[in-house]
Amino acid sequence: MNTQKVSTLFLYGIITFWILWSGQLALNEFYNSPICPTILNIPACYIILWCFLWLWLIQAAWLKNKYFYLVAALPLSIALYGTIFQIFWWVECPKTSWWIPMCFISLWLFLGIVILEYISSKK
Repeated sequence: MNTQKVSTLFLYGIITFWILWSGQLALNEFYNSPICPTILNIPACYIILWCFLWLWLIQAAWLKNKYFYLVAALPLSIALYGTIFQIFWWVECPKTSWWIPMCFISLWLFLGIVILEYISSKK
């Protein structure tokens, strides 16, 4: 198996895992108390979940070169916004059980996804 195929399969796995993770967070936001910061009165975890779903669909439809980076720019910018604002305590991101703000994890995750997409699209 070549590097391009391995990185594509790894990318599918990461996106699928994070769809499940962010889906759980979105359900928790919906059924329990609000835990996600809002952007235009929409919880950020809903936006992130939709972006993961769109990234997965773009990968599955082989449209990745046209739309992947455009769709990935939104959650990447939200994660960057959340990280910067969390550092200065202007916003409170949900935390893991280890007290790591999820916006930090999202920032590194989306950077990793963009890098993997770049590697998998190189010929």
